[in-house]
Amino acid sequence: MVTENSDNIPHYDAALALSAAGDVPAVRDEIANGILDLFSDKGELAALFEVSLYRRDPTRSRVLTHRAIGLAKQGAMPSLELLCKRINTAINSGEFAVAEELGRKLSAIIESIRTIVSENQS
Repeated sequence: MVTENSDNIPHYDAALALSAAGDVPAVRDEIANGILDLFSDKGELAALFEVSLYRRDPTRSRVLTHRAIGLAKQGAMPSLELLCKRINTAINSGEFAVAEELGRKLSAIIESIRTIVSENQS
């Protein structure tokens, strides 16, 4: 199942994720769940939900968004990848208000991906 956002970018592409996981559904699911766990309350990437971090600690924010971009690409989560790229670009440009506005969308995208992933679990 591919569900798209307002940019017509898929939130999660289960077929692409399956292909990337060597056509093993359990591996696809483990990768997707692992990525989502990193965004959970105690996960490494949860700090990205605190948008004031972008201005307060741009170096850490860049590291976290860069990590999120790579993981989203690996997990076939294009909308998350794109959003994190946009946040990263805004932080790099010193456009912290833009980064914060984009960061406020992160939670909704993660929740959408979480729902789609659970629907596609084998």
